[in-house]
Amino acid sequence: MSMEDEAVGARLIEARATVVAIEAGTITVAPQRASGCASCGATGHCGTEALGKVIGRRDSRLRLRSDLDLAVGEPVVLTVPEGGLLLAAALAYLLPLAGLFSATLFVALAGGSEAETMLAAVLGLVAGLLAARRVATSPGLVARFLAVRIKR
Repeated sequence: MSMEDEAVGARLIEARATVVAIEAGTITVAPQRASGCASCGATGHCGTEALGKVIGRRDSRLRLRSDLDLAVGEPVVLTVPEGGLLLAAALAYLLPLAGLFSATLFVALAGGSEAETMLAAVLGLVAGLLAARRVATSPGLVARFLAVRIKR
């Protein structure tokens, strides 16, 4: 934890990752995933384990700005302020819900039929999902709120 983080009292969440690509001023990292079942003693009886087998595991990669001299395959530690991560999660869940409820409420109060209200709900949900995706892929917003730091 840096002196700045200690001074503010920020709680940090750390994740290990591996550098998988390097481009001018940016790196791409693949975070190491920890299975929920590996963290507890319910091996073989865990719903998360069964769901993971059905859905499969998708690799996630993060593209980050970095001026560190890193090499492909090098392990790094990513730190994210807890508040920024909570804000990102809130946006990811609340924007689609806000779209769904606001569109539904608008059409229902305007006197729309049940079918129109249901259609508005679906369209509002889609609009909220698109808004959440736009926020999530906006480099400026991600850098501002998540402030991912890279350590060796």
